[in-house]
Order: sequence, then C-alpha cells, then structure tokens
Amino acid sequence: MSRTRRQQERRNDVLRDAGLLRTVQEERFDRIVRLATKLTGVPMAMINLIGEQQWTRASHGIDAGVTPLGDSICRHAVDQGGRLEVADLSRDDRFVDNRFVVGSPGVRFYAAETLAVAGETIGTLCVLDTQPRELDRDQLEVLGELAAWAEAELNNKALNDLAHEAQRSGALTRAVLQSAGDGIVASDPEGSILLANQAAADMLGWSPEELVGRTLHEVAHHTRPDGRPYPVAECPSHRAIDEGRSMPPHDDQFWRRTGEPLPIEMTVTSFDQCDGGRGGAVTVFRDVSERREVQRLKDEFVGVVSHELRTPLTSIVGSLKLLHAEVAAPLDERQRPLVDMALRNAQRLGALVDDILDMDRLDAGRMPLRTVTVDAVDLARGVVDQLQGTAALEDAELVLDTIGTGLLVQVDPARMTQAITNLVGNALKFSTGGRVRVLARREGSEVLVEVADTGIGIAPEDIPVLFERFRQVGGVDPGRRKGTGLGLAITKAIVDRSGGRIEVTSAVGEGSVFTVVLPAADEATRPHARPKKEHST
Repeated sequence: MSRTRRQQERRNDVLRDAGLLRTVQEERFDRIVRLATKLTGVPMAMINLIGEQQWTRASHGIDAGVTPLGDSICRHAVDQGGRLEVADLSRDDRFVDNRFVVGSPGVRFYAAETLAVAGETIGTLCVLDTQPRELDRDQLEVLGELAAWAEAELNNKALNDLAHEAQRSGALTRAVLQSAGDGIVASDPEGSILLANQAAADMLGWSPEELVGRTLHEVAHHTRPDGRPYPVAECPSHRAIDEGRSMPPHDDQFWRRTGEPLPIEMTVTSFDQCDGGRGGAVTVFRDVSERREVQRLKDEFVGVVSHELRTPLTSIVGSLKLLHAEVAAPLDERQRPLVDMALRNAQRLGALVDDILDMDRLDAGRMPLRTVTVDAVDLARGVVDQLQGTAALEDAELVLDTIGTGLLVQVDPARMTQAITNLVGNALKFSTGGRVRVLARREGSEVLVEVADTGIGIAPEDIPVLFERFRQVGGVDPGRRKGTGLGLAITKAIVDRSGGRIEVTSAVGEGSVFTVVLPAADEATRPHARPKKEHST
C-alpha cells in the first residue's frame, strides 16, 4: 500500500472516530466561514475535510459538497501540513488544469490554514476569489485565528456526536412527515407556518416552501363554505394556540390555491415551549372528498330503498299473505311450500329495508327518541310475551326473571323494545333446544336488562366487532343462521342515544350474556306515582 493511500485511510479513520465523516451543514461552522469572508474581504470561504475524498462542512459564497481528491485544492495544503497561499492559481502548474480554476467559478486566488483533529492534519479553512490577490499580514492573522476556532469545534467530539444525532433525528422526522398521507402543518405561537409536509402542500396547491411564514388561516381557512369571511378568532388552529387546548377531530372545509373548496377532516393539537411558555399548534387534515361522495351515493341508495323498493315490497308481502291465508283459493301441496318460501324471503327483505332505513335515520339524527319514564320490567315482559312463538319454533325455553320492582328508566318505549327484541331474537336464533333468560334488575344508580342464553357462544375475537354494520358472527358455526347484519348495530345506536351502554360476555359452547345498562330514573318522575303516606308515632 502506498504512503498516500495509508495517509488517506488514516485521515478517514480520524474523521470517522471524531464523528465528522458527513457533509451536514451546521451553524457553528457556517458562522466561521461567514466571518472569514467579512474579516478578510475575500468573497468565498470554505471548511473542507480531506480523507479518501474532500467533504465540505461549511461554505459561503460558493456551493460545494463532496469533491474527488483529484479536483481538491485543499489537499495540497493538507499534504504539505501548513499554510498555503497562491496569488493566481492559473499561473501555478499544480492548479492550471483544476476544474475549479478552468471551469465555474473560475477561482484565481486561494489561501488556507490547515486544521488538525487528534494530532492529524485533516482539513483547511480557506478563502477564495475569482481575481488574483494577496492577503496582508493582518488578514493572514485573522485567518489563522478563525482556523484555530474551527479546529477547536472539530475536536469537540461530544458536540460532533450530538450534531450527528440531531441530523439523524431530523432526517427521520422529515421522512415520516413526507411519507404521511395526511396533511401536517406546524404553526408557531403567532400562527405562522413553521413547516408543512408535501401532502399538505399538494392538497392546498402550494409548495412547502411557499407555505412557510404564512398562516394556515390566510392560506386555506379564510372563508366559510357559504362565502362569508371566517373570523381568525374562530379558526381551530388559532383557537388551539390561544386557548392552549387541542381541537378534537371534526369535519371542516379548506380552500385550495385555485379557489376550489377542499372538504377535510382535521385535528389540531397545541404544544408548549420547552420553557413552559405559549407554544404553537400542529394541524393534521385529510381530504374527505371521496368519503363525501360515498355518503352522497349512500343517501341516493337509501332514497331508492325508501321510495322505489319499499312500496312494491309492501304490496308483494300483502299479496303473499293473502295467498298464504287461502283467501283467493285453496293451496295444494305443491303450491304451499312455494308461497311459504316467497313470503318468508319477502318478509326478510322487508326487515332488511327497515333496518337500512332505521340505520340511516339514526346516522342523520332523524329518528327522534320520545322518552318517557317506563318500567324496565314491563319492557322486558312485553318482549318475552311477543317472542314466545319464536321460542317455540326454535324449541327453546324463554323466561323472564326480575329482581326488584319499579325499575324505572327514561327511554323511548318503542325503540327500547326494538333494541331488546333484537337481543332476545338473536339469543333464540343461536339457542335452538336451549334456554334464554331475560333478567331485569337494579345495580346502584343503573338498571340492567340481561339477555342470557345457553347457545353456541361467541368467539373472543368476534366480540369487539359484534356491533359493526353488516357484520355476521355466530360462534363456532358462523354460517348457521344469517340475518341482516344490522340488528346489533341498530340496538347499540338506540341504547347509546338513550344514555346507556351494552356489555357482552360469552364463552364458546356455553352461551352469551348481553346486558343493556341504563341510568335509573328518579322515582318521583314515575307517572301516577302516589305520595307516600306519613305514619305518626
């Protein structure tokens, strides 16, 4: 191995051990090269490190990064181990063919002081000009002082490692921001944008650089959907900063640079400064245009179901019921099974239509709950009486148990009956030959209506998705009996809107317990309640 090659490898090792083998820009070095140009009066300055190639750590007045050693002027100063000054590079045989001399920027003057790390000369602080010149004694002394400063910074390994970690963390943060599909905008305490990722810029029609320094309100939130101005004080990103609290996810509208509306879902999170002072906010938003279009198509579908399907379906079911009752003519043994099958499937289709309409009304808030004070025992008893016929068909025992009396709740009786009916109907469906028990009881300030069965049970992984729409689960035999897949979703929506909740416990092969938990109503609100008699002593 040649002496030159050994020197290059040794310098590389020194740079690597010192944490300097990279070209990241740092303000501590940028400050030195700026001062070098100002104090020497030379327009360009650089801090270069020499190993197997040249790495530029800082530059002013000239762009540079990684340079092959064959094109490096600084390597000559490093090789000779001391100050190098050349008044006119184009007249020096060592540099007459150098690409920085014959090409852009056409360097003529060069002066450098060498820099050492761990006793090894590994770089230079140099100043450059496109005109021939010389430095006077004072200027050379200033260059030497600045080189000593740069050398001290280069030898600060702890700071070098810290800078490297900051660079790594910054690169990771930038990668996460740029790969995110949602728009992400960070604002300072005054609301000015500090950074915006590419997704945010693309959605709004700006570049990330153009957004920095503006406010999100100015760029995209200046006008309400109806055309009225949107006050800054009401803008969620400004409110998060002013009030020091985060804004939960909500639908809103931004405006693209072209003036087109951009329907969004946004979340705003406020943050404090390290010293505890008022910080800024991070706004995350996503384009919900497709979701809005899906909602529009769903509304159209529900409209078709409501107006174009339900009316003829009602006529079909009515006609089939008349045929089934043999009002028009007796049915022979070949006709009756066909009429039974047609009626059963028409009624099932009718149930699906009703469930779809109920779900849509609940979503849109068009299903008002007319709440009154009722006895949960009466609701449970009504459901049990109503479904005794279904229980007989399933060869199942359906019983009502009560613990206590006057279990009053404030609910819409019709809708809560619908919810409990769905639960009991499901329990019977999966408990053929078994037993379903409906229990009403009070526990503290709550009234509980439990529907317990001895059926096939529900697998643990299915319980979290039980109440999702069109979800079909059935324990160990999910294909055994099919419904609309909306009953439990509707039940949960009704119970939630009634101020309650549903709890589920189950074991495969042993059965399930669905519990409707409702706030107990005040005894004084019970209709026709008689005042208690006072007893004299």
